Amino acid sequence: MKVLLLLVTALLLRSAVRAELPVNEKVLKAFNETFRDATQVNWYEAKNLYIVHFIKDAIRYNVTYDLEGKLLVSRRYYQEDRLPAQVLLKVKAHFNGKAITGVTEIFDENGLFYYIALEDQKNIWNVKLSQSEVVEVKKLRKV
Repeated sequence: MKVLLLLVTALLLRSAVRAELPVNEKVLKAFNETFRDATQVNWYEAKNLYIVHFIKDAIRYNVTYDLEGKLLVSRRYYQEDRLPAQVLLKVKAHFNGKAITGVTEIFDENGLFYYIALEDQKNIWNVKLSQSEVVEVKKLRKV
């Protein structure tokens, strides 16, 4: 009897949480098919968009969907060890001896870009890279 009561309670809680999600079925289906093992999932609704923040494979994500479940923008936040080898080699060639302190990977209608923060003892660089070239660099002096 206790097991049955626990099972019913769990099912009711699951359906109550599901009812509170501000997400339509198309978006939820697209998300679940793409990001199966996501944890710490938090949904937000904006004008004609759904935004979801979550963690998958120890990487923080911020993904935006339209109302039809089409992925519009994906942002991933991670460290140097997760950069693809060709991007890491390009950064190290341009910024030899600089420490990578963070990476933001953005995929949208313009393609895939990496925003990489680097630093040494005197300076901080914010670099924007496509998969093939360094697009933009901003250098700041530490005080």
